[in-house]
Amino acid sequence: MHIIVCIKQVPDSTQVKVDPKTGTLIRAGVPSILNPYDHYALEKALEIKAKTGAKVTVLSMGPQQATAVLRLALALGADEGVLLSARAFAGSDTWATAYALAMAVKKIGAFDLVLCGQMAIDGDTAQTGPEMAYHLNIPQITFCESIDANGNTVVVKKLIEGGHQILQADLPVLVTMTMPHDYAPKYPSFMAAHKAQDKLIHTWTDADIGADPHKLGLEGSPTRVDRIFPPPARAKGEIYSGTAVELAGKFVEILKKEEIHLLLIDVMMPRMDGIRATIKIREQYNMPIIILSAKTEDADKVVGLNVGADDYITKPFNAMELIARVKSQLRRYTRLGTIQVEEAQNVYQS
Repeated sequence: MHIIVCIKQVPDSTQVKVDPKTGTLIRAGVPSILNPYDHYALEKALEIKAKTGAKVTVLSMGPQQATAVLRLALALGADEGVLLSARAFAGSDTWATAYALAMAVKKIGAFDLVLCGQMAIDGDTAQTGPEMAYHLNIPQITFCESIDANGNTVVVKKLIEGGHQILQADLPVLVTMTMPHDYAPKYPSFMAAHKAQDKLIHTWTDADIGADPHKLGLEGSPTRVDRIFPPPARAKGEIYSGTAVELAGKFVEILKKEEIHLLLIDVMMPRMDGIRATIKIREQYNMPIIILSAKTEDADKVVGLNVGADDYITKPFNAMELIARVKSQLRRYTRLGTIQVEEAQNVYQS
């Protein structure tokens, strides 16, 4: 059995510089690490190797300094490494990167399983693995937390909204791995790192893998980064003191200033000060008010609606239900003329 694991060297810092002309990251001089999602995928491959005796090849694309993560992978137990490195690869988006990696996989030869991390922490697109599967014309399973494999099939635990699926697929297949919330990466011993220096790392160019140069780099990238910029600094928050009733007027001022047209009040348990504040808000600003609460008793719902709330939603609720209830109230207030149609549409969309 042959497993190919795609890994990436990523910046170990959020303070990275950006080339203003190309919109790509300037990695020179920035400390780098093995992408954590890829680290986890590698560990899963090595577990399969320990069980089946499979061969594990690690594949990466980047500048020569990316050999550091390949050496780490070899020290952890991978058998062989391949680095794609050439000027032709510079500026590749996920599609061009996936094409180059797929061409390298084909050059490596016969394989049974391709493992990728769910995404790279310097991009967060989660696109490269699935796009590789397309170029390789093999099935894919994404967002997997665990995997087991033998010579013919894989069984994975795929995370989905609200739960998981247990899926089985025949080989060959590409699987992307996501990390458990408590994942802590493993690192090799000094002796293992020393021995890894003798393991083989191939360095291939675009010509070595027979890639079409027009499908690589910026020319081969159908997406363009229009602009990269740091988020604006968050303004310092203001703190007001007083009772809920006393602060209700100030709260209404903020609502009007920020042009907020719907209020969701999330409460664990109705309290008298909250009830009085809700009444004050209703008196001063005619807007939809929806209470979200863990209290499911009818008496609590009656109290909530009696103090001026338009709707009372009990937990747990799903996002689609909440959106539907919000839209319903906005439409009602739009018909009453309290909210302009254009404003309500903007709230729907956001």
